[in-house]
Amino acid sequence: MQQGKTGPAAALSAMAVVSLAHQVDQALAAHFARYGLTQARFVVMLTMHTAPQKRHRPAELAQAMGVKPPTITGLLNGLARDGLISRRLDRQDKRQVLVSLTARGKRELRKILPDHFMRINSAFANLARAQARHRLDATIRAYTLSLHDALPI
Repeated sequence: MQQGKTGPAAALSAMAVVSLAHQVDQALAAHFARYGLTQARFVVMLTMHTAPQKRHRPAELAQAMGVKPPTITGLLNGLARDGLISRRLDRQDKRQVLVSLTARGKRELRKILPDHFMRINSAFANLARAQARHRLDATIRAYTLSLHDALPI
């Protein structure tokens, strides 16, 4: 990795990306708060809703979302407490728990999704043009590669 050749431009670009990510995160937090959810809880529900199977093992949800099992457990606990998911023992393997959306969870998603898609489409309307989307995708790939080289996790 070479340092010092780009000057402040790279740092300013990085700050702009971080700022944009923070703004998107705040906007999504406010959006989901209207429905009594967090973004993470919404993603769990959407992941369950869009999967071909109707019952899910928590470990598989965690893997699909890229989170650790304790994280998914906390999210599922909150969703269960709010009556949006249910848990039951797996009939084939009694050591396993399966979770599924409740009727209330499905109703909530049907209520949220049209508003959510409308807001996302509106927020990112300028990226609907293929050229703009292609440039953004290329920029994100470049930042991702640079980030992994400069700040290994």
